[in-house]
Amino acid sequence: MNRKVPCPSNRSAAIDEAIKRFRGRGYRAMQQYVKDKFGFVPKTCWIAHRKEVLGFSPRPAWNRGK
Repeated sequence: MNRKVPCPSNRSAAIDEAIKRFRGRGYRAMQQYVKDKFGFVPKTCWIAHRKEVLGFSPRPAWNRGK
């Protein structure tokens, strides 16, 4: 699936680390971890994109039908 806003390549390593560390927790925990450790807040679409690249299932969007 192609996303409109792919994750910038210079920030993907930080997001990958957060995904692996907080696999079962929410996107906010990942965003807070990246903010504290790397100094930027990743967009949720960047996290979803990196999850797809790594082979994880991103959570369904709240505005998509079942």
